[in-house]
Amino acid sequence: MDFERIGRARLMMRLPHHRKKLAESEFLALTSLIENYGAAVIENKEHDCQAIEEKVDRLLSSLFS
Repeated sequence: MDFERIGRARLMMRLPHHRKKLAESEFLALTSLIENYGAAVIENKEHDCQAIEEKVDRLLSSLFS
């Protein structure tokens, strides 16, 4: 399963204000979070998903503010 593709697509829906950044950005810290998010989505780990969404939001906000 392509956890990165799944995670990126879902994060783009959940964080629409970061959609363009999520589509274009490729760096290790973000990719790792996206892959973990994809796995959490598949495993229905809502608490993990929410925590990762918050981390991604903070990361992208701090890098591209």
